[in-house]
Amino acid sequence: MKQGKEPMSPELFRKVCSWLMEWGTVDAIVAQCFLVHTWNLTCRGHNTARIRLSHMSWNTFDATQINFKHTKMDHLGCGKQQKRTIFSNCFKCDLDHIFTLALHVLTAFTKKQSRGHELFPGSASSRSGRAAKRK
Repeated sequence: MKQGKEPMSPELFRKVCSWLMEWGTVDAIVAQCFLVHTWNLTCRGHNTARIRLSHMSWNTFDATQINFKHTKMDHLGCGKQQKRTIFSNCFKCDLDHIFTLALHVLTAFTKKQSRGHELFPGSASSRSGRAAKRK
C-alpha cells in the first residue's frame, strides 16, 4: 500500500479504454472520450471538463488543436492561451480521440450544440465516475 496519488500506467489506460469500448453504454462512451482527451492533452480532468466546442480546431487531417483559456495557474484566463494538439491513433480505435469524440457527439448530445457549448455538458467527471462505479 502506498499513500498519495499514483500516475496511471499506459497499460492500465489501454485496458480501461478497451473495457469502456466493450461496455458500450452512453455513460461508458462519455467516460472513454473524457479519459482519452484527458490522457492525450496531459491535463487535469477539471480542464478537460471545461473544454468548449469553440476551443477546438482542426489544423491538419489527423490532428485537433485545443486552446485552453484557463489553467491551474491562471484561473481567469488573463494570460496567454495554451494550445495543445492531439494526433489521431488510427490503429487503435479505442484510443483514437477522433473516433471517441464522434461516438460521444453521436450518442450523448441530445439537442443541437453550438460552438459555445461545452464538449462534456453537465458534469462529465461525475458521469465518468458513474460509469466506473456501475461495473
